[in-house]
Amino acid sequence: MTRGEIHARMPRLMLALIAVIPALALGEIVYVDDSVPVGGTAEAGKSDFTGQFPATQGPIRAEGLGVILPHEHIFTDLRGPTAAGYGQANEADVVRVMRPLLVEARQRGVGLLFECSGLGVGRNVAIIAKVSREAGLPVVVPTGVYGRDGFAPPEHQRMTEDQLTQLFVKELREGIEGTGIRAGFIKIATGSAPLTALEEKFLRAAGRAASQTGAAIASHTPVSANASRQVAILESIDPAIRFIWVHAQSENNRTMQRQLATKEVYIEFDNLGWNPGQDGTIIAAIQELLTAGYGDRILLSHDAGWYQPGQPNGGSQKGYIYLIDTFIGKLKAAGVEEAAIRMITETNPIRAFGFRSAP
Repeated sequence: MTRGEIHARMPRLMLALIAVIPALALGEIVYVDDSVPVGGTAEAGKSDFTGQFPATQGPIRAEGLGVILPHEHIFTDLRGPTAAGYGQANEADVVRVMRPLLVEARQRGVGLLFECSGLGVGRNVAIIAKVSREAGLPVVVPTGVYGRDGFAPPEHQRMTEDQLTQLFVKELREGIEGTGIRAGFIKIATGSAPLTALEEKFLRAAGRAASQTGAAIASHTPVSANASRQVAILESIDPAIRFIWVHAQSENNRTMQRQLATKEVYIEFDNLGWNPGQDGTIIAAIQELLTAGYGDRILLSHDAGWYQPGQPNGGSQKGYIYLIDTFIGKLKAAGVEEAAIRMITETNPIRAFGFRSAP
């Protein structure tokens, strides 16, 4: 079976699963026994999806979640892995600063948030989980190494591909750093230059771990050439691997966005609210993908949040509500139908990140 054939089945299976289970009111998140697969119909029961996400508050069903934000940050340290106090902060202060932003998002209709700070940018799962619990908003955290521009910690740079694969699989299946919280996806990164040997090592380890667990891979990728290269490498490992092109709005060539969508790549526009003047350009790209039949490949998010240790008050933060408060209205004004908006903001993240089977 080709990658396209495999993925062509995924949206139908997930939509069937969602359609047959009564929708829950926003905020009524259903937590499930991690050992019990979630079914719904005979078709869904035969699929290799569990219909759930591993989150900071425990596994939750992929239903009734409302808007899902696939690329945000709560706690991120960009000072580099050798900086004093790297990845550490006063937990109470992080909660004080970040809890109101998560509560605001939850009250607006966000049901799940993906925190994309991996190894190399100060991942601190214990702090993220505390903020998540205090705010009442489930969060999914990643495994994987942010390997561009010297961010990768020295110990991970020295690891072999086999060792990295084992680490990623362990964090997906058993949990992260003694927290008992399982990673829900794999986050990696590339720069603007051609893919380096180190970036490729992290990519190949991510691909092998994704193949073993069914996890999706999201990659910080500012240029389409590296997106194409990563997709080719992952296809050589396992055609069923799902790949999210993070920061796709950085590529002005919309033809490349459409070409990668034909390969079942998820095209993520994730800078909403940072430059409202760019909204028209993003909306035009969304409309082109919808017209071409690739609406099920679109993801939207803010790349917002950002408590940064080492700065007073954790630096300057940005909330998670521009999509709901402003951008959706602009989509409607541009003629994008309500059903398409719901697909993009509620269903597509499930297609992109839902596990094929329990990791």
